[in-house]
Amino acid sequence: MLILERLPLFLHERMHSKPSVTYDWLSKDGNFVVIEVGKLTLTRTLQFGSTKMVRSQEAFATASRKVRGPVVMWIGANTQLDYYE
Repeated sequence: MLILERLPLFLHERMHSKPSVTYDWLSKDGNFVVIEVGKLTLTRTLQFGSTKMVRSQEAFATASRKVRGPVVMWIGANTQLDYYE
């Protein structure tokens, strides 16, 4: 619940445009889900023609949303908290 309470401040500081979902929508049951996992690694892939680059890094948290679905936030217990991530 603490994450959800601080979310409007976080979004305000980091977004230059209007958020695609509102705090009121997020605070409704089932629209914002937090899942803790043991280890969280983000992998990014860039492919240009036959050249492919893959980079991975450990992360504290990430979030995603499928079309019209809930916002799901994964928090990894494997790293130190990084407020700039």
